[in-house]
Amino acid sequence: MRRISKKLRHYVGNKIRNPLFAGSMVMIVGSNLANIFSYLYHVVMGRLLQPFEYGTLVALFSLITLITSSYGFLALVIVKFVSASEEKDINKLFTWFTRKSVILGVILAVGILLSSPFLSSFLDIDIFLILLLSPLLFMGVIAFVYRSFLQGLLRFVKLAIVMNVNLAGRLILGAFFVLLGYSVFGAALGLLLISIISVMLLRYFLKDIKIVNIKRYRIAGKVFNYTKERGKYSSDDYHLSVKPFQYPVGLRWNFVVQTYGHNGEYIADKTFKTKTQAVKYAKNYMKKH
Repeated sequence: MRRISKKLRHYVGNKIRNPLFAGSMVMIVGSNLANIFSYLYHVVMGRLLQPFEYGTLVALFSLITLITSSYGFLALVIVKFVSASEEKDINKLFTWFTRKSVILGVILAVGILLSSPFLSSFLDIDIFLILLLSPLLFMGVIAFVYRSFLQGLLRFVKLAIVMNVNLAGRLILGAFFVLLGYSVFGAALGLLLISIISVMLLRYFLKDIKIVNIKRYRIAGKVFNYTKERGKYSSDDYHLSVKPFQYPVGLRWNFVVQTYGHNGEYIADKTFKTKTQAVKYAKNYMKKH
């Protein structure tokens, strides 16, 4: 009996010490904590901002989600190549993906700058808020690649730290600037600042990986083929990102209703038990304003 118990403890101990198992447990705990911060962010912002302002903020989030979902599947591509690469190739792989992320970030940033008048008119949002998305998306692409590298290297503790710092910082900085009187612009500014901090923290956690010369590093073909396969599965996520723009209630009020209506939460001190009541309130509010 003692021998069986000893073998069982040895077996369980080995499983717990396994990097993949331990990392998975860290990610579960870290993800749940991050969900709490994310929930608190919307509750706090929903109380600090006016309904119209909160709808504007959620419209910005939906626009960001719409854009990032178009390349979100690349995380699996990066993780696959990082986890399968030999140690001597990690620096080259990091350099290659970093350069591509900078190019993609510049393209997105310039695209937002050029389309800002149209987006501002379509969403009925101040153009300065749209322009603020330009550097935010640029930093977001770089952070996206760095997070994928941490995941591929099985550095789950550091990944969980970054994830929670990002969401907690978004809450703290956003609330701080809103309380100072900057309204939606303050919340968006908080997003930008915490994105910069997150990139700096991610690069610190990857400080052992260097940028090197890769003039003859041939990997583009392999990445393209694998990306093409993974990209087939991204259409559902993209559809979910587009969906909030399809309702006729009015864009900003539609975002408020979708976030709060079905949960019976508060909108400007109004409590709704059903989404129908929230939509009715939104329509009446829009007629008066």
